[in-house]
Amino acid sequence: MVDVVLELYDLKMELGMTPNRRVYNLLIQSLCQEGKVNEVLRVLKECMNCGYFPGNQTFTLLSFALLRMGKLKQLRSLLEEAKSRKFRSIIPIHARYVSALCKNGAVNEAYLELLNAGVGAGVMMYGSAYCNLIRAFIELGMVEFPPVLLIQMQELGFKPGRRLYREVVGSLCDMEMFDMVLVLLNKQLEIKKLDIQTCYNYVIYGAAHSKKPEMAMEVYSRMVNAGIEANIETDILILRCYVKSRRFGDAFSFFRCLIAKRTPVNKLYNVFICGFCEAGKVEHAIEL
Repeated sequence: MVDVVLELYDLKMELGMTPNRRVYNLLIQSLCQEGKVNEVLRVLKECMNCGYFPGNQTFTLLSFALLRMGKLKQLRSLLEEAKSRKFRSIIPIHARYVSALCKNGAVNEAYLELLNAGVGAGVMMYGSAYCNLIRAFIELGMVEFPPVLLIQMQELGFKPGRRLYREVVGSLCDMEMFDMVLVLLNKQLEIKKLDIQTCYNYVIYGAAHSKKPEMAMEVYSRMVNAGIEANIETDILILRCYVKSRRFGDAFSFFRCLIAKRTPVNKLYNVFICGFCEAGKVEHAIEL
């Protein structure tokens, strides 16, 4: 049916008769639903040449269709035009566009889009775009950028999850960029977007996951020296880090310090016992 409608449209254009806005919207929607990418782009161009621009519903449908078809260059042009017309619908689409760039490996382009998409440009990015870009940089080994984006997304009102924080800190630890870990920690404490205990725990969690006990203990010591009492979660993170790194002597020393200063907690014993079992040190697990 859409082919018949398209023929009628072409005939009307040949006769010099310009369709109205409603005709363009309905035709573009129908072509999008049929996945006729070339026809969609042709009609869109003719629509804009006639001074029309898709309505909100058509714009959204068209944008998602271009995303599915992988026509990112055409989507970029559409977004630029929509931005100049102050389209509200651009906000979620632009975030998905940045995510699509990341998935296609165009990380530098995605980064520039993100930098240009602040309030001054009329677009507020969604947190998902930041998450995707951060992970894309990590996959490419460009680990100097994720900490900057991690702070930036919080300043725009988006809260990073524990897993994302772990990935950023872990990537820095894997590259042995420990100074940058501490810079990230200090910046995180400075912007006050997370409570202090969570700041330290997130960084310790990332270092522990990368099996970098020295880095984890450095952050732990800074926390204690700052007058912040470690909670049970922090203790477990450090203990698990030692065990997974097969630093059993250090693990025992840390464990003895813990049970000397606090009432023994089942969780601490469980972490220790499970860790030794996983490491094949059943004899130590039995002792506990």
